[in-house]
Amino acid sequence: MSSIDSVAQKYRGLYLSAIAQGLEKLLGQAEANAVSYLHFAETLIELELQQRNGKRIEQNQRRAGFPVHKSLDEFDYVFQTSISKREVNSLLDFGFIDNRENVVFIGSPERLSAAMVTQDPAQSVMALAHYAVLNGQLTGQGENHVVH
Repeated sequence: MSSIDSVAQKYRGLYLSAIAQGLEKLLGQAEANAVSYLHFAETLIELELQQRNGKRIEQNQRRAGFPVHKSLDEFDYVFQTSISKREVNSLLDFGFIDNRENVVFIGSPERLSAAMVTQDPAQSVMALAHYAVLNGQLTGQGENHVVH
């Protein structure tokens, strides 16, 4: 067993599998670019964090049991005219968090409506969505914005 294999095995023992898997490649890059020890250590931990974050997202999506996985790139703005691309992209700024607003998406993946409700942040978004579905509207403290 080479020295690299021995070190990689120790990383696996510490449950740092991404580092173990990419160690040889990263060592080669570090030697070729003469990077500092600190930069190399940072590169190793970034690799591990990226892999763990990716696995966490995949696991959460599987557990959620979504019937269809779609991204905003696949959203059909021509079909769904009640919300514009600008409105959707404004949600990606996450300003609704600073404004203490909730964003609730209502409907099937094929026909998606969006509603923004300004209210007490402690109130459950699920309760709002359930109320909106039953009553055809959203109510709460503050200003209501509903897009159908």
